[in-house]
Parts: sequence; structure tokens; C-alpha cells
Amino acid sequence: MATGGQLEHGKPPVVWLLGGGVAAVAGGVLAILLGETHSWAIIAWFLCGPVAIGLLSAFTSFDTRQRARPIYSQESWVKPLYVACLVLSGVAVVASAYRIADWFGRL
Repeated sequence: MATGGQLEHGKPPVVWLLGGGVAAVAGGVLAILLGETHSWAIIAWFLCGPVAIGLLSAFTSFDTRQRARPIYSQESWVKPLYVACLVLSGVAVVASAYRIADWFGRL
């Protein structure tokens, strides 16, 4: 308990979740639109892979800290958005990896 009888209120750190979603979508768009060029395909893979998953893992870590507070309130859209970001990241990684493999196979 905090001083004065007030309890600390925890909320999910949505900024990290939105950052992961933006990175996944940006990587997917780059892979689809500009993935014919191998450098763009590699940049797309990096965005939707390590960057997006890193941001989503930061969200999970910070969210766990918030859940440890005495009061935690989560909006109903946070969990479906988290799952959607993971799925988008996976699809974008596959799309960019396909572009990289297609380029490498033509060498």
C-alpha cells in the first residue's frame, strides 16, 4: 500500500504493444511492396522479426510488472490486439523470408 491509504493502479503499457504492431505491419508492407529487392526484404525481415518481437516481449515484461500492483485494469481489446500483433509479425516474417529465399535461390 502506498502512503495515505491509496493503492497503486496498474495498466497495460499499450505503447509497447502499438510499437510492435506498427513494426510488424511496416515489415509486412515492405516485404510485399518492395521485397523484390533483397536489401528491402532483409530490412523488412528485421523490422517484423527481431524489432516487432522485441517490442512485444518488452510489452509482456512491463505488463507483468503492472499486473503485480494491487489493482490492475485491462481494457478488453488489449489481449486480442496482442494476439493480432503476434500473428501479423509471424505472417510478415514468412513473407519477407520467402522474398529473401527467392532472391538467394536465384543467385
